[in-house]
Amino acid sequence: MYCTLEEVDAAGSVWIFTFNKKISEDESASLLSKLKSFLDGWERHGKPIKSSAMVLEGTSIIVYSRSETKPSGCSLDLLYREIQLMGKELNLEMLNRFNVPITTKGGVVEIIDLAQLKDDTDVAFVLNIKARTKTDISGRNMWLTPAELLG
Repeated sequence: MYCTLEEVDAAGSVWIFTFNKKISEDESASLLSKLKSFLDGWERHGKPIKSSAMVLEGTSIIVYSRSETKPSGCSLDLLYREIQLMGKELNLEMLNRFNVPITTKGGVVEIIDLAQLKDDTDVAFVLNIKARTKTDISGRNMWLTPAELLG
């Protein structure tokens, strides 16, 4: 059952799917619309999973679920399958955990390979790809310095 991001509690779980390339605002809106439709029917053993999602700066999808309706293994398999299908439609790779969104010192949001992070001196901030709860990826916690992420 889709809910607003504000309805997801601080302990709610998050899953981050970073693209291999930035997408346009139109592609982001289309992707989010399809994801909302999926989340509206997302269930765990026949019970709705209260969840929300966002597309972050054309670089990633972040899926949230309320803590009292955490998905099970089967429902997570369905989510990953849906993400994979949506990626194919847009010619995107969204399950590569080595793609990381960054903000350059000039304020540009890009996607780089995690291996490049140590050597790229233009990186100001990195999306907190280690986040597991809404608190982990809220406010100041969303964007970390490379040292905070790698440290």
